[in-house]
Amino acid sequence: MENITENIIGGILTVAPITLLLLKLFATEYVTNFTRELFKSKSNKKANLIFNAIVVILLIIGISIIAFPYLTKENPPDNISPQEQTAPQKTDGEILFDAGKIIHDEIKEGIEKRKERKEDIIASREKRLVYQIGNIKDNENGVLDLYKKLKNIPNINLARIFVFEISRNKYFMYQNDEYSEQQINDSLENFKSTIGSIEPAIGIIDLMKYCKANENINDTKELKFRREKIKIPCCNCAK
Repeated sequence: MENITENIIGGILTVAPITLLLLKLFATEYVTNFTRELFKSKSNKKANLIFNAIVVILLIIGISIIAFPYLTKENPPDNISPQEQTAPQKTDGEILFDAGKIIHDEIKEGIEKRKERKEDIIASREKRLVYQIGNIKDNENGVLDLYKKLKNIPNINLARIFVFEISRNKYFMYQNDEYSEQQINDSLENFKSTIGSIEPAIGIIDLMKYCKANENINDTKELKFRREKIKIPCCNCAK
């Protein structure tokens, strides 16, 4: 019975750390969106709770599968020679635990290397520096109000005014002069003096900060305001 208990514990210790590592790798990027779509939930918190419950159920099933053979296995015969009794042998549980530790370490190393590759890509990619105009808006009407004010400023080139969509109902406006880092820094004060009368919150921002390692800046659907007959070009991060 003692060996059976050790085997079950070994199986649990094998499955648990590997499952937690995979959960950490998978859940951060994919699980929330998948679960929200599957259960039509708009709440990240609710989506994560649903997914965690599913993982716990699957983990219990997995452990039960591992434990069942040991619970039904008959005890070995007692007539073991003295030489066999003194020879140190690992239990099935210890063998499972050692194998699990190797798999755990390999998965952990793979996660760390993947993270390093992403960090290298982000650090080495070209910046997309622009002037951010105003603060982040939580709806399209806020964007429209600011755009209408910009239209009334003399000498502003509306062809260089864009909207960046961070996520659903999260936007900000920017002017893209396609300047180098030195040029945009040198021209910042001049741009502030042009826009400052209607919007004092002006700053330089790298649009790529919102993009993951495998994403880039892409054009998306224009923001259209039919009543005002206004169309504003819009960009976001996408694969």
